[in-house]
Amino acid sequence: MEIDGPDPLPHLLPNPPLISSLATLNIHLANIVPVDPSITDGQIEAHLRQMESLPTRVFIVDVAPATLASRLFSNVKAAGMMGRAYTWILASELAGSIGSELDPDLLQGAVGIRPWVPKTTRIKDFKKRFRRENQGLEPGTSDLHAYDTAYALAAAAESWKDRPGSSLLDSILETELDGMSSGRFKLLDGPTEFEAVNVVGEKERTVGKWTAEDGFVLFAAIVWPGESTAVPKGWEKKLRIGVPGKVEPGFRSFLWVERDNRTGHVTASGFVIEVFEAAVAELGYALPFEYVAFLDAEGRTAGDYNDLVRQVYLEKYDAVVGDITITSNRSSYVDFTQPYTVSGVTMVVPVRNHESQNTWIFLKPLTADLWLVSGAFFMFTGTVVWILEHRINEEFRGPPANQLGTVFYFSFSTLVFAQTENVVSNLSRFVVIVWVFVVLILTRATPPA
Repeated sequence: MEIDGPDPLPHLLPNPPLISSLATLNIHLANIVPVDPSITDGQIEAHLRQMESLPTRVFIVDVAPATLASRLFSNVKAAGMMGRAYTWILASELAGSIGSELDPDLLQGAVGIRPWVPKTTRIKDFKKRFRRENQGLEPGTSDLHAYDTAYALAAAAESWKDRPGSSLLDSILETELDGMSSGRFKLLDGPTEFEAVNVVGEKERTVGKWTAEDGFVLFAAIVWPGESTAVPKGWEKKLRIGVPGKVEPGFRSFLWVERDNRTGHVTASGFVIEVFEAAVAELGYALPFEYVAFLDAEGRTAGDYNDLVRQVYLEKYDAVVGDITITSNRSSYVDFTQPYTVSGVTMVVPVRNHESQNTWIFLKPLTADLWLVSGAFFMFTGTVVWILEHRINEEFRGPPANQLGTVFYFSFSTLVFAQTENVVSNLSRFVVIVWVFVVLILTRATPPA
């Protein structure tokens, strides 16, 4: 039985196959308390009070004998825990005892899973004879299985007497017959079909069926405790989700937490919050929660991230959401989800440029357009200076070949301020000044390799 409370009985083991089957469906029991048949009603009431304080409202009951289950549900009903928001699931043996050893009036809204029994004429006749011989008591599924088991053992014993040299076990293993509850079967075969039953009114009704071929098929609505057809949420209390306190301004797009000092309401936003809320939306069922900021009474951060994680271990928070790095120390206290972002480690190293070994690397910035424009300016500047100077300056006179050389050499020599010709015209000086600025721009603005 999934309850928590004082005086657990560790010497009684819970149902291992049931727990293993639930684990394969990713269903984990929050609390398991074995119940001794000698438990008193006072101890049951103490357990029930503890159950009311838990956030979960889904309970699986697997106790024996059925008389103990009757006592349990009598106390459950008296405590008002067979109403809305509660879900009670009966294991196979108890579900098979409904109507015979378990009073349906105590189980209104409960759901049970048990081996499926076909409604045949043979079973109807058996039930009539059973009621007649047991003062109107209705036989349960467990009674039918007990009848088949006893009949099979008797048949195996008869067969064993007629087969000298064989053991009784061999006879039991080989016995095959038509059972009342499950058709043709061998004694050690398990059931291959199951039904889900829902207790409503004076008896249970079948609401679903499971087979190996088709899986589970639900063909009727379940009436839950409190005569509600709405599927219970399974949680009564909101989960307390801890979030970091103060966040540095540069990280607010990743995580931002704000608490209203007047109402205490906490608002959280940012990337990590969006990931958490998207994961909750994918669960397929309601999971109420509220954010709790890790702040002290004065509104200051109550500790570092190690302290925040430790609050889950101390059961102050049910979970923590934030930009929390997974470390071995923290993992010893809590379980982490799969990482959804990686900060990583980056190393900055110098890049080796193999092109710098090229002798002609200095020519790389000089594109074809730059070459053409520069050459045009050389010719233009030299020509303008020659036109202004050759009539008044002896250095710009002479044979045509010398004058042509002077025009080009003068423009190129100004690149390094190595010109030997003096200009005497003010207009020529102005042109040279402009050309010097153009040269300065060419040498300074050329992009690096």
